[in-house]
Amino acid sequence: MQSSEQGVDIGNWRSMPHSAWAFRNVETLIPTAKIERGAPRPVSGQSNPLNGFGVTLQSGRRLDLETFEQATSSDAIVAFVGDELVFESYRNGVTADSRHILMSTSKSITGLIAGILHHRGQMDVEKPVADYVGEVVDTAYAGATIRNLLDMRTGIVLDEVQERRYANASNWDPLSPDEDSIEFLEFIKRLPPSPMPHGGPFKYVSANTDLLGVAIERAAGTSFAEVVSEVLWKPLGAQHDALITLMRGGTPRATGGFCMTTRDFARVGCLLLSNGRLGDNQIVPHEWLDDVLQNGDPSAWSEGEFGQSFAAFGKMSYRSGWYVFERDPKTFFAMGIHGQNLFIDPARNFVLAKFSSQPNPIEQVGLTHLGVAEIRRCLIGS
Repeated sequence: MQSSEQGVDIGNWRSMPHSAWAFRNVETLIPTAKIERGAPRPVSGQSNPLNGFGVTLQSGRRLDLETFEQATSSDAIVAFVGDELVFESYRNGVTADSRHILMSTSKSITGLIAGILHHRGQMDVEKPVADYVGEVVDTAYAGATIRNLLDMRTGIVLDEVQERRYANASNWDPLSPDEDSIEFLEFIKRLPPSPMPHGGPFKYVSANTDLLGVAIERAAGTSFAEVVSEVLWKPLGAQHDALITLMRGGTPRATGGFCMTTRDFARVGCLLLSNGRLGDNQIVPHEWLDDVLQNGDPSAWSEGEFGQSFAAFGKMSYRSGWYVFERDPKTFFAMGIHGQNLFIDPARNFVLAKFSSQPNPIEQVGLTHLGVAEIRRCLIGS
């Protein structure tokens, strides 16, 4: 597909300076499927000034809101208290009507869809993946459960050749002259049995969630985009249609390909603040949200590949695509590369969505968390 912005293409869309435009125009670069909204529910509230905002770095330098947004390459920030919008800020051409790619915060949305199907009896997350996707029977995913996919606790280890095949199938990168295209399930079928057991420490493998997306389609008997529309997007009252990028052959990129407006992303968080309920409609089962907050395994996290990097944040867990701070009161968040986040603080009834176009895949994580806490302090005093 060709971009309408000069110089942006599939080979550079995740690199600065191109990403600031590409992240809000993904459908011009990559095939997508539409996640249709239903009747939109109006947003109530208004943006308030952040009087006294300031984040102090270890160097002693103090950042005001403008320099914080610059330092974290912010594209958009939207905050709610309960169901009331209390702050929003847009940069780099993003507006309230712009869809932005979620990157790996998509995993958290996909986890919610799995939870909804589980509690409807359409999918059992304790069953083997092979019960839904028979193609994995003789592969590295043999014996893995849907729960293993959700919690990033499979034994999958990809070597350099397999990583390249996965990138090829994912359809986010150009093919090199000596490559033939490969579809996602063909990539999966070429994975030999894993030498590592499933159910061990946390290990971040994005293919897990793409495979979960396939299982969701098989369990529901319809396309991933249609499932998300029917069980989440329409009941939520989203203001805009969302998108999901498609891998080669049309498989949904459930691990990173959601695109939506910042307000709609934040309102997913508002739904979770209300324990998954909107009016008389229980959209996300409260038992699933209780499980996210209560049943993560801190040992699997601390012994896993992110444990050391996040040690300064204290005790944590990862459950069904969500990062959980195991402290009192508990908070949880979604995180994606290049600075995509959704923060949910049930005790303070506070939600904040942040989209960014950071130059490097992982940077400014600590500063982002400090800034979010300071925004919250400015708005609600704690």
